[in-house]
Amino acid sequence: MEVANDLCPERANMLGCISLSARSVLRTIEQLEENIQLQIHEKGKKLLWYSFEMDESTDLSSTSQRHVFIRGVNCNFQIIEEMASVCSVHGTTTGEDIFIEVQKTLQNYNLQ
Repeated sequence: MEVANDLCPERANMLGCISLSARSVLRTIEQLEENIQLQIHEKGKKLLWYSFEMDESTDLSSTSQRHVFIRGVNCNFQIIEEMASVCSVHGTTTGEDIFIEVQKTLQNYNLQ
């Protein structure tokens, strides 16, 4: 509440009414995830051409994080770029594992 009082004192009372229980936060995050996936899915339907990119980084616990990005162009020539998936990888992976991960991501967004 101290931060709310410092940043926006006129709305601090409103922020104080928001439940910050673990269950409420989890439910909010899940709803955000669902909404973002729906938006990306809708954008994917309108793409005329697309490509994908993979990136890999390692987090603090030495777990590999793979990111799949989709870039595309729709009929209005708008360029769209979205992070489509993040996958934690434990141990070693093969080319087939990477292929399956990309294939799943493309299927999730109806991109074949």
